[in-house]
Amino acid sequence: MRLVANTFKIAIALVCAGHFSFHAQAQETPSSQQQLLKRVNDLLNSTADEATKWDDKVVAARTQAQIADLIWETNPDNAKNYLKAAWSATAKVDEPKRERSTFINPSLRNAVRREVLLVARRRAPARRGCGSDRTSRARMR
Repeated sequence: MRLVANTFKIAIALVCAGHFSFHAQAQETPSSQQQLLKRVNDLLNSTADEATKWDDKVVAARTQAQIADLIWETNPDNAKNYLKAAWSATAKVDEPKRERSTFINPSLRNAVRREVLLVARRRAPARRGCGSDRTSRARMR
């Protein structure tokens, strides 16, 4: 699992380095810059695809949501698919075994779902009200 986390950190660092150094380094040719971005994009896509096979669904859902957020500008179709996969992974999150409190019982599943929804909300603002519109139309019938 540490290997996956380290791979993800490296991919994030490469994306950031590629994004921020794109304008800063004039001596680098555009083709090498494009090759670097393509390699980073391929690494992110393969990591998100592999995340569906991970046993730790919390890490898988968070990874897929973060990758969807990173690649949204370059490949929105894959990003949407990764968000859907992240949402599916949240349904499989197991709640840790702990003593229930009478005051507050935070849910790990809900916390991960919140993270996925925040990415979806940030990246797809036009779809925010879709569910409420359907519900209100159904009530009117």
